[in-house]
Amino acid sequence: MKRILTTIAVGVLLLPLAVITAGAANASAGSLDPTFDGDGRVVVDFGADSYATGVVTQPDGKIVTVGIAYTIDGTKDFGVSRHNADGTPDSTFDGDGRVVTNIGGWNDEAAAVALQPDGKIVVAGFTNEPWGFVVVRYNANGSLDNTFSADGIVVHSGADLGRAYAMAIQPDGAVVVVGQGYQGFAIVRYKSNGDLDSTFGFGGIRTVAVTSGANWATGVAIQGEKIVVVGPAGNSTLDFALVRLNADGSLDSSFGSAGVSITDFAGQDDHPHGLALQSDGSIVSVGSSYGVAGGSWNYALTRHSADGALDTTFGTDGKVTTDFAVSRDEAWAVAVQSDGKIIVAGRTEDYAPRLMDFGLVRYLPNGSLDVTFDGDGKAATDFPGSDSAFAVDVQPDGRIVAAGASLTLLRENFALARYLATDVAVTDTDGDGVADAVDNCPAVANPDQADSDGNGIGDACDAPAGGDTAHDVGVAGGGFRVKGRVDLSLCLAPCATDVVIKIKNFGKHAETGVPFAVGAIGPSATYSAACSGDAAALSGGSLEPREVVKVVGCTITYTVAGGYSHLLRVGHGTGGDSRPVNDTRGDTTKVL
Repeated sequence: MKRILTTIAVGVLLLPLAVITAGAANASAGSLDPTFDGDGRVVVDFGADSYATGVVTQPDGKIVTVGIAYTIDGTKDFGVSRHNADGTPDSTFDGDGRVVTNIGGWNDEAAAVALQPDGKIVVAGFTNEPWGFVVVRYNANGSLDNTFSADGIVVHSGADLGRAYAMAIQPDGAVVVVGQGYQGFAIVRYKSNGDLDSTFGFGGIRTVAVTSGANWATGVAIQGEKIVVVGPAGNSTLDFALVRLNADGSLDSSFGSAGVSITDFAGQDDHPHGLALQSDGSIVSVGSSYGVAGGSWNYALTRHSADGALDTTFGTDGKVTTDFAVSRDEAWAVAVQSDGKIIVAGRTEDYAPRLMDFGLVRYLPNGSLDVTFDGDGKAATDFPGSDSAFAVDVQPDGRIVAAGASLTLLRENFALARYLATDVAVTDTDGDGVADAVDNCPAVANPDQADSDGNGIGDACDAPAGGDTAHDVGVAGGGFRVKGRVDLSLCLAPCATDVVIKIKNFGKHAETGVPFAVGAIGPSATYSAACSGDAAALSGGSLEPREVVKVVGCTITYTVAGGYSHLLRVGHGTGGDSRPVNDTRGDTTKVL
């Protein structure tokens, strides 16, 4: 297990990644994904305390996260955020990527999220006024869907319901929400329009008293036409309890003992929190068990066959426990990869500093740890604070996203981390630990990614203060086109190696070509510029600016060696080219 740490220094946030060396390197499975907001981690600030309880990835790669968003006066609302695939907030989702919904009470808690095939977002949770289950449906743009119970919000209250903890959507669009009932497991099914489904249970509600003691539902999955539910149940101690219902809400007598299967880990208490189905119909439940190993909480998993019997080919007699070698480990969520490997997310805590980290574990289909995942199957991830993962999802591209909370001295915020599922090649040209794909200055080492003017170019690559920075675009690997004039910032200190930039004109006017000028060459520097296919070449030194004007299609190679250069000006408005900078006749230049 490699613990990924965040260290806070005075004025600097150091964000170590998976080991990325200069040039091309492999980032291993279980490493944070450097293409996700630069370091694999995102924190969402709702303006007051918040924490995420559910996450799901859309087919287009956008990530929807739900949870609880506090107000400044201490009340709770539903909080929903959406991020683009690269970890940036999705501005098409209510303008800033965040939505807060007040249900009506002072304690509104979102617990789970699911997607409909039409892109609508369904969120389930709880409210205290009136006390009961809540289902909210949002349009793809973050607005409430008024075709769902007229205003997008359904509240079902009654003495038979407590808190809601999980949700699943059936193929026919029906929404199944499970949680705490005063008589045991509570399962409620809604039609796709938000009405209670009267064909299920008693008026849409089914409660199951698994034991005479405490018992409530914490996870749910749809298995064909049947509904599988998991939760803790017991009298003096709690165990894992699985229940399977038929489509009408009756107990499935072909499952376990009269529809119920209870598993004890031989510890003092076992708390299941989630479940997932494998392609062969097997049921994987995850949670925590206390006292099995060393008198502390550990990750705990079970796998049951489709008939409710423990699968003895999984772990030891169908059960697995995992210790992170610290004081307290709690598994909260599970997802299954397409290859059958099992991903479990939760938190791992050390009692001494009382700090927690995201804890992600990957298991092989037989229940053994997958040592290709971060070296030993276990990855602990630290944000700057105390952190917990409460939800996990496997994205369409196979990458793994976990969501939860990060608590600092200031406040608690939504926290997301994305992990690589396989080894991938990562290029880091300047060797600063930030992959080129997200580095704001890939040619010059700048691990802090400082960008004082917020123009997307790191300070290490930006033109000096007071210069013409309005059009700065930086080298940034090339591949972009520009209109008018741009300033490409190069070395701000003596170049360690020759810097080469290729420029090609795509102008519509052959007589124009591509203007090109050099500014602020260091006194010891030399430079040259040559157009491929043309014997003419320009070279020089000292501080004298030079210009080249060539025909359309010419590719110019510019090299600076020795000394330093902080400005290469490309486009209209340079030197002898008399056109204004804002020329709009259609000539464009591409930095290759």
